[in-house]
Amino acid sequence: MDSVSIGMMMVDMLDTHWYAKLSREVVAARLRNPKLESDLYPAGSWRDHPPTGHVVDWSQPHPAPAPARDDDEDDLSQASSASGAPGPAFGTWDTINLNSPSVLEPHEDPRALRDLLGLPDCDGCAPGSNNWVIAGKHTASGKPLLSNDMHLGLTVPNIWYMADLKADGTNGAPSYHAAGVTLPGMPFVIAGHNEHVAWGFTALYADVQDLYIEKLDGKGNFQDLDTQWKPLRVDHEIIKVRGGKDITLDVQLTAHGPLLNPLLTHETRPIALKWTLYDTTLNTMPLYQLNVASNWAEFSAALATWCWPTQNVVYSDDQGHIAYQAIGKVPIRWGGMGVFSAPIPHDVMNGRFEWGVPSCHDGSNRCSVFTEIKVYIPYDAMPSAFDPPSGFLATANSRVTSEKFPHILTHEWADPYRVERIYKSLEGRDHLTPADLLAVQTDVYSEVDQELGQRFAYAIDHTPGADDRLKKAADLMRSWDGRLTTDSAAASIVTQARRALWPMILEPKLGKEASEYHWSESDFAEEEIIMRAKADWLPPAYKNWDALLTDAVRKGMEQGKAPADVAQWSYGSWHVVDIEHPLAKFLPMIGRMAGTGKQPQSGDTTTVKQVGRDFGPSQRFTMDWSNIDGSTENIVLGESGNPLSPYFRDQWNNWYGGTTFAFPFTSSAVAAQTQHTLRLLP
Repeated sequence: MDSVSIGMMMVDMLDTHWYAKLSREVVAARLRNPKLESDLYPAGSWRDHPPTGHVVDWSQPHPAPAPARDDDEDDLSQASSASGAPGPAFGTWDTINLNSPSVLEPHEDPRALRDLLGLPDCDGCAPGSNNWVIAGKHTASGKPLLSNDMHLGLTVPNIWYMADLKADGTNGAPSYHAAGVTLPGMPFVIAGHNEHVAWGFTALYADVQDLYIEKLDGKGNFQDLDTQWKPLRVDHEIIKVRGGKDITLDVQLTAHGPLLNPLLTHETRPIALKWTLYDTTLNTMPLYQLNVASNWAEFSAALATWCWPTQNVVYSDDQGHIAYQAIGKVPIRWGGMGVFSAPIPHDVMNGRFEWGVPSCHDGSNRCSVFTEIKVYIPYDAMPSAFDPPSGFLATANSRVTSEKFPHILTHEWADPYRVERIYKSLEGRDHLTPADLLAVQTDVYSEVDQELGQRFAYAIDHTPGADDRLKKAADLMRSWDGRLTTDSAAASIVTQARRALWPMILEPKLGKEASEYHWSESDFAEEEIIMRAKADWLPPAYKNWDALLTDAVRKGMEQGKAPADVAQWSYGSWHVVDIEHPLAKFLPMIGRMAGTGKQPQSGDTTTVKQVGRDFGPSQRFTMDWSNIDGSTENIVLGESGNPLSPYFRDQWNNWYGGTTFAFPFTSSAVAAQTQHTLRLLP
């Protein structure tokens, strides 16, 4: 059970979207403007590069993706036309009472809620990763290369540890040898390689959760889809407290799932969460099968049984093949995906927002009896590619579907900048080496930061009365190369100006609800609003966008406490990595010994090296099929979690400095490099 709980922790971290739906509801209710809402909540972008493996000419402009479309969009737009009201930008407004105080008031402290869910609370930080795979025709050795760096919260001890697991086959079972990273308490390698295949993961961001407004009678019953009142199921959970009394927690459940109201103390409506994790028919995470696979057919067969979390997988093997596959069980939403994908409270017979294709589906979007015949998107219908023409595949949590994809995976992809930079850095190049791949993993160039820096500089140039300090800031941004290095002053100016700008744009529209805004593509939303100079977003206090952007630079320097000579405002003087031991607050001596302390940190959340204060690449892996013993792996601090161990923090310098080292695999290479052996005997 402990191993299962650890696996579920990762599912909770990577496949949780419901809090974003709640916050979006609040923002949308305050805006009351579908056009402005769609500006804040893009669902994919013109910068996206789905991993199709088609060759892309980066010298040509890319067409904008088709706007995200729900299956019910036509019905909704027709209804809107008939009523003369604008159509909703996301889902159906008939599930939301816009006059309800519980909608117009913030549900909870957004950062406290994210902390409760175990999610990073830094702006722009989102659990995710980078991975890519390159066919031998583009490498120096003629053999495939595969890289993976998974972005998570950085902790002491590490979330991962490196393992080389080996066992002889018995009773007809195959021999076992796999190496890579795994989680404490998990029995197999999660990401890595064996003798024949290698693989890496990034979060797919598929939406596998829906919220439902339930109808309760106040007597312990809920109204089901068949209009019958049925008793709430109650799970009695006992939480063991070390050194204290047990705590009993009663969880109430409808047919959809648990009621979240104990978490949402300001919410008056009964809201239930439906989640693939609660489906008892889903129960496989086939790590062993992945670890022992010897080719794509076996590996793909194992992936087909993967339930959660939803992931992007890149693959390579010793036969020269490369592949990409999206995995995990994603519900089919035949009625579309709304903010609250649920039947409206007064029409509980409407099965339109239930999962799966109903047997009674006749185009009317209404069922008297709802019978699910196909609940999840089939594995062979999920995005995939095998030995593509380009010889290159990459993902970084952004949109992986084309406009022709027939299903809805999600409306909330990650910002596209990392994957765009990966493709521009590697696609079309030949004679690539592992060192070239490490350079991309540690890349700190941001196209959007450089672009916005140029726009800020232009604004200052065209704003009467700009003082000399602002003009110097403009000169620094104008000549900046877009790399967020620790010694860059321009990186400080741009980052702090962007940080100051969001409240200036949002608060006139949202008031105190501005703090509710959170979206994984918020950086792209900001870029589009600024670069298109959208008049609807210009605050009343400013006569034009140049004046607004100039004031954002001024406020950014004030709020960031820039020195008098802004050229001396080094990025690393305030942008730091600080990994703290969990006991540091209680035992300061432990904290000083075990933590890293504040260290200047390059990059930001839009660079391939995606970082925050205690967030970033939790490991870096590159598989080289021309030299299996030369493949590299680096976790953040090192294997040991004991601050008194000589091996504690022995990988930190590699991680922090952007270097790496070989992770030997064959018996002879391991023996040659072994310096210490610890044997644990029963």
